[in-house]
Amino acid sequence: MDADDVAWDLLADTIDEDGQMLYETLVAARSRLPEANEEERQGIVERTLRALAGAGLIVVAREDDSGARSPLGDEELDEVLAGRGWRTVPPGPDGSSTWIRATPAGVQALEQEAPPEVRARRAAE
Repeated sequence: MDADDVAWDLLADTIDEDGQMLYETLVAARSRLPEANEEERQGIVERTLRALAGAGLIVVAREDDSGARSPLGDEELDEVLAGRGWRTVPPGPDGSSTWIRATPAGVQALEQEAPPEVRARRAAE
């Protein structure tokens, strides 16, 4: 599996009803990229998240104590992704209170542009 496949799979993981907690992206990468060392996996996931957010395919939001989610601005996203909270086990607050969800453009890209093998993997899950 290459970095492009990881990006498509990460995007696909975020279309579920609630989206995905930030730390879950790294958990998934550990199973999808077993041959990579941890530093490489973290770098791939971080670059992928930045690219997907930059392209408007995902929104990254922080959940407060009431359960409301507020989208992160660019600086906040940079701060969270540079931090350790989503990279640790158990995850810190940024890993478990930061959510990722596909935007309508992300869902459309997945449906129309994802490679057939990515769509087939998603259909089998």
